[in-house]
Amino acid sequence: MIGKMMEFEKNRVMTEKRRIEQELEILPKGKLCLVRNRSWTKWFYYHNGERHYIPKRNRRLAEQLARRKYLTERLEQCNGQLEAIEAYFTRIATSGTENKLLHNKDYQELLAPYFQPQNQELAHWAEAPYERNPYRIENCIHMVHVGLWVRSKSESMIASYLYQHKIPFRYECALKLGKKTIYPDFTLRHPKTGEYYYLEHFGLFENGEYRRHALSKVEDYALNGIYLDQHLIVTTETTKNPFSVTQLIPQLQATAFI
Repeated sequence: MIGKMMEFEKNRVMTEKRRIEQELEILPKGKLCLVRNRSWTKWFYYHNGERHYIPKRNRRLAEQLARRKYLTERLEQCNGQLEAIEAYFTRIATSGTENKLLHNKDYQELLAPYFQPQNQELAHWAEAPYERNPYRIENCIHMVHVGLWVRSKSESMIASYLYQHKIPFRYECALKLGKKTIYPDFTLRHPKTGEYYYLEHFGLFENGEYRRHALSKVEDYALNGIYLDQHLIVTTETTKNPFSVTQLIPQLQATAFI
């Protein structure tokens, strides 16, 4: 219940943030300064390091700059709210003591039946051996549960969410796309239909070369009939906007995984 409320609040704040940013784009640039002397007030604004006087006949400019100041402070508050919400979801996803139990072999064996997909065929598929990406496998240093290690903290958050919600998946399983063999971050099977879905997490999206490679990979999927928002799920992150499971949840809901 709290999670849904937080997700609703995040969407509300993001909508407000976008509206503020759009309005700031069309408002006059500059910082308003009010100078009061006894019973009267003078208006000034600073722009490009210079101070300009605003005469009373140009009251509209003063009003717009006052609006800019208000919206700028409100935007800062929105950013703070979003940071707090993301921190909440990150803590919930990564800091729970229940995750630590899955790192204990004895506990994980006892708990495993509670996290297995209800469809036994899909459960066997998820547990069966498969051809996995051999590239620098020593870089898989983040444990999800006993027997599964992934390359990044964000991927561990994704894998933990899938596992705990009984979604059958394989990590970096080989996939033939025409003459190419690629290794999707996650290969999913729909819990009800058994259909195949692919989930890619692009974790360095502000890097131009990395981004071009990521978009090329999405194009390869499309050329082979696997389309974004259909059977391809993509999550991204940048240094300023780290990954949160709240980014993944709506996509899984849209495809009726959860």
